Amino acid sequence: MSLFKIEITKLKGSLLWIPLALLPILSVGYGTINYVANKEVLAREWASLWTQVFLFYGAFFYPFIIGIVTAFIWHNEHKRNGLQLLLTAAYSYKKIIMTKMLVALSALTVIQIYFISLYFLVGSFLSFEQNPPFSLCFWMIIITLLSLVQVSFQSYLSLKIKNFSIPVLLSLIFGIVTYLGCAQNKLVEVQYIFGAANISLAMNNQFPDISLTLLEWMKLIGWAGLLISGFTYLQVRYLEKVTR
Repeated sequence: MSLFKIEITKLKGSLLWIPLALLPILSVGYGTINYVANKEVLAREWASLWTQVFLFYGAFFYPFIIGIVTAFIWHNEHKRNGLQLLLTAAYSYKKIIMTKMLVALSALTVIQIYFISLYFLVGSFLSFEQNPPFSLCFWMIIITLLSLVQVSFQSYLSLKIKNFSIPVLLSLIFGIVTYLGCAQNKLVEVQYIFGAANISLAMNNQFPDISLTLLEWMKLIGWAGLLISGFTYLQVRYLEKVTR
């Protein structure tokens, strides 16, 4: 069995999925109630519903979910010398790190699909005249891919910190700080360093009229690649120190 399949198997039967399933429901439920209570003001149907359900999810819940997933993936390795046993297996340190992050990304993709499905399901019961905005799926894919920056950062924290709660709490702080940093718009590069937060902000304020120039795409991809590579390197270096 491959390392990826082993890690996926650990996730399948865990209680991790309970809070991960509840957070999108809370976000969509609260947003829907707020939309229905203010339909006179929120007159753009699908777009208005989206701004309500995505407000807390994009800014707080999704970064928090990233923290939960990455902390859980490494938490098992901190039990009963699990990390030492993993390092004795026939896998390179880089492969171990990359597999952990790929598993986290896979879980996050499932959650994103689940969240979008809830949004479309609720909208279908509200009898909107407009067609569903399926274009938001593209931007949610972009957010998911750019969130690899936080995944790599949280993976590094969860590798170093044995306590489960601390990295999870830091993920919530990360989400708030990056979202507010992009919203303030005082340092332009911050929007590209924290690309997922920047696109999330645009999804809440500008959807469906979101557009990026070629230069902006290049900056987003460049910063993401640099940060992911950097945090991956730090994780590999940490594993090397552990085995000395």
